[in-house]
Amino acid sequence: TSVPVVALLPMPTLLLWGHVCLSASQAQLSALTRSSGLRLYSHFVTEGPRRDLWEQNPVDRDMLRLDRVQASPQALLRVFCQVLIALTDLAERETLNGEPLDTWIVPDDHYEVGLRGHVVRLRTSKKLLMAVYVAAGIDDEQLCCKAGLRAFHLLLPLLQMKRTPAFLFQAYAVVHSAVRVFLKAGVARGDHK
Repeated sequence: TSVPVVALLPMPTLLLWGHVCLSASQAQLSALTRSSGLRLYSHFVTEGPRRDLWEQNPVDRDMLRLDRVQASPQALLRVFCQVLIALTDLAERETLNGEPLDTWIVPDDHYEVGLRGHVVRLRTSKKLLMAVYVAAGIDDEQLCCKAGLRAFHLLLPLLQMKRTPAFLFQAYAVVHSAVRVFLKAGVARGDHK
């Protein structure tokens, strides 16, 4: 005979995978961060087909599954935002041909090398834009601003190019809209004093 154990059924497996990802990210365990984070990511995000660069904006490839976002509790969505930031940290720590992502600020005369780095930068920024959107939806001002500032700093080198890519404005519009909503809400609450 054994003592009965009370368990929460169904188990909050997505929430558990999210916390595993965050713990692995703090310990800088790349493989575990990626595998656990992708479990949560694949639940909330639909990855589109890989196409050539001239056929699709790199930012538009992955799409947030709004039906699952709307049906999820705030605690899970908050962890999802943190996982998106952790996956961005992982992408920044990982290397491309032996060079960190931060060094991929390439002059325009090195077009091919710079283009690959810019595509990686844009795809990585999509995770932060999704975090901004979800954090704004659950009214988590601090998380929204953190993801928005990270997106801004990640994309800043692309704005410093001689020819600014037109699709950058889509990314900055998302961040700008979310920050504006929180600023208006703060003014309405009287936070401006």
